[in-house]
Amino acid sequence: LVEEGTNVRMMHIAVMVEAIRAAKEGPRKGNAFRIFHKMPFKIHSNKAPKLDEHQKEKEKEGMPPQHENEEMMLKYDPLGDIDCPSSSRKDSGSEASADFNGNRKRSPNEFEKASWITMNTVYLNWLVLLIFAHIREFMRRVGLESNKKVPLELPSQRHFAPLYSDFESTYTRNCYMRVRDVFERPIGSCPGAKVNVLDRYSKDYNWSFEYPGTQTEVINTGSYNYLGFAQTTGPCADAAADSIDREGITTCGQASQTGLPSSQHRLESLVADFLGTEDAICFPMGFATNSLHCAALADKNTLILSDEYNHASLRLGSRLSGATVKAFKHNDMKDLEKCLRNAVVYGNKKRCRPYNKIIVIVEGIYSMEGSICDLPTIVALKKKYKAYLYLDEAHSIGAMGSSGRGVVEYWDVDVRDVDIMMGTFTKSFGAAGGYIAGSKRLVSHLRRSSPTNFYCTPMSPPIAEQIIGSMLIIMGADGTNEGALRIDRLSRNARYFRLRLKQMGFIVYGSNDSPVVPLLIFFPTHCGEYGRQMLARKIAIVVVSFPATEMTESRVRFCLSAAHTKEMLDEVLDAVNEVGEHAYSKHSKRAHLYKNKRIEW
Repeated sequence: LVEEGTNVRMMHIAVMVEAIRAAKEGPRKGNAFRIFHKMPFKIHSNKAPKLDEHQKEKEKEGMPPQHENEEMMLKYDPLGDIDCPSSSRKDSGSEASADFNGNRKRSPNEFEKASWITMNTVYLNWLVLLIFAHIREFMRRVGLESNKKVPLELPSQRHFAPLYSDFESTYTRNCYMRVRDVFERPIGSCPGAKVNVLDRYSKDYNWSFEYPGTQTEVINTGSYNYLGFAQTTGPCADAAADSIDREGITTCGQASQTGLPSSQHRLESLVADFLGTEDAICFPMGFATNSLHCAALADKNTLILSDEYNHASLRLGSRLSGATVKAFKHNDMKDLEKCLRNAVVYGNKKRCRPYNKIIVIVEGIYSMEGSICDLPTIVALKKKYKAYLYLDEAHSIGAMGSSGRGVVEYWDVDVRDVDIMMGTFTKSFGAAGGYIAGSKRLVSHLRRSSPTNFYCTPMSPPIAEQIIGSMLIIMGADGTNEGALRIDRLSRNARYFRLRLKQMGFIVYGSNDSPVVPLLIFFPTHCGEYGRQMLARKIAIVVVSFPATEMTESRVRFCLSAAHTKEMLDEVLDAVNEVGEHAYSKHSKRAHLYKNKRIEW
């Protein structure tokens, strides 16, 4: 990965030689035919296969057609009575897929679309919001309404470059401020299965808050506490507290100057053993793990193919690297192959030469979609086109797989097929920081060239001890089966919660195996209603809207935990069902598939 990728260059030369030979010997046809006719690998066809009469009848009845000449994974309904082909980001399904080895079942990603009436109403909703926002801006400009704490340009500096984006500032002042009370809530306890929320109220439409000094205990469905290790008691908390007496809180210096704490050395060795890689390196911040290290892996002669829904840290790191960055459609393997194929054939058009390296960057679980990446197909494409694979397992490590080793174990993929294994400790391990694992050559390169060694302090010893303790429990190295029980409980909670929501008539994105559960409410005005109504029922949720999502896909995101009991989940489900009835946000057309089914925990 560090040196120039000669494999990509040789493939490019071979493809162009075959293209030239085809252009000379073959019939005169279009440019696409002359280039791709003699390529040494198969290309997906964009033409849909013809349907026979039986398939056309199925399509008229609303059932998806099946084609004999199309490669598909076997699917089964989670309730056991429906078969259909694979679903993509554009399609939706309520089915679960069989393992590609046939060993066990896996659930596909579902992205059910709302009706066109709902979508057009959402656009109308946004139009009304923005019209009233501009009316309020006009009222402030003419003095009919006070500016309060509105950030404005100074009159004497109006001819300077603007500090604020006109549209974003208008949106923030007039749309976001009206529902600010459902965001940024301060907490007063450990964010476990339950958390204490500081009570507050506003007299000026959320421009400022007043705190009476009381707290309310609520069920916490907003924290990424997947395995329930966010605790103030237990072996992990005790080990973290003991490490303060031995090593203190910090080294008060950069790793290149003051060295690393012994706890971080032990953690890096344990992470490599846990993941099954040759070596690993840890960092004090998860966001910086992505944003600061893409530049150490890519340069201006590199192409980065990034999923369109990748995290902001990945997008920032890709831009900072100076590489050419192209986004492919979310989890769309045909679009990814098209991008890989074009990169090999055409190379870097700006520099008129082949790319030295092609790096595909994907996530294990996408935090806003709740979907799981199609890792086997990505690995196959990566091998086919001699590319490198960067896998971000921030949300999947610890939460996926029979022993918590992420989507690599979930899909039974060889860990050696993933070139760069990245993950964070802020979710399943109840701590902070991130890691990159892979070959010794890769990790040694990062140790020499990583900016964190020169500008960041090492990981705090108590944080490293918290991660070590939780990881040993997950691995079963503590002599108990507590880790396996937590992983199994999280899987049960995720599947039960998702299927119950679908039974109620809600549209839920992602896979049934994912602990991230996005419930689509579509209307931005419902964000405030859901946040306030659920808090009144003593349940803390996360509502998400533009710009974190598309303007027409506002949602409530539940993050489930192994610390949640079935009684807690039922209480949350009853509250969601009540609020959903009041807000008319049950838009699913597949609820009848689950109506008479018994869904057990």
